[in-house]
Amino acid sequence: MTVEVKVNVTNMDQFNNLVKEFNKKAHELNKFRFEADILPNGSN
Repeated sequence: MTVEVKVNVTNMDQFNNLVKEFNKKAHELNKFRFEADILPNGSN
């Protein structure tokens, strides 16, 4: 999956906060996907 983000940066603090939020969301998505992959195998 490729995510392309185009940003017109006028406020670096705001941009950094956006990056932090994005990373946090990406981490949550990865954790969710990891759990989804693990759970079916654990029910055998």
